[in-house]
Amino acid sequence: MKAIKRIYLEKPVCSTPEEEASIRKLVASNPSVKFQVGYQYLFTSPVREALALWKSGKLGKPVHLDMKYYHSDYLKKDYRDRRVTRLTPAPDGGAMADLGSHAISFLIAFLGDRIRITGALQAGHFDDVTDESDLFSQISVYDETSHAAAPCHQAGSAPAPG
Repeated sequence: MKAIKRIYLEKPVCSTPEEEASIRKLVASNPSVKFQVGYQYLFTSPVREALALWKSGKLGKPVHLDMKYYHSDYLKKDYRDRRVTRLTPAPDGGAMADLGSHAISFLIAFLGDRIRITGALQAGHFDDVTDESDLFSQISVYDETSHAAAPCHQAGSAPAPG
């Protein structure tokens, strides 16, 4: 790894505690290499501008958070057929692994890494998706720094119209 200076990881970074331990060992044994885990949308201009405004303090202190990240393609059978690996059994697959990680990445970018998941619910069913997977996930979080709470972070399929 002598020629490598930076490593950027997108999700899923790992799916087992053993894989996480291996990554931590790799990071510790290569102190000159910059490792970053992130979500690609964090680098878009609107998000960078929003982060700068947020960090300026002009918006004040958070009290309550509400974030929804929908991906309505899960409602389409042809999409599920093309993306079967995204709907493997949880915790490696399903909406939380596929989309919830993006919501958590946004939370960490805006609030820092002192957020705590206080509850979670996975739901949804289609006959072509195993019951161990989820099509919708909802998590509750608490920010230990600002003491803001988010009773409903959501990821997955948007409700069907009608």
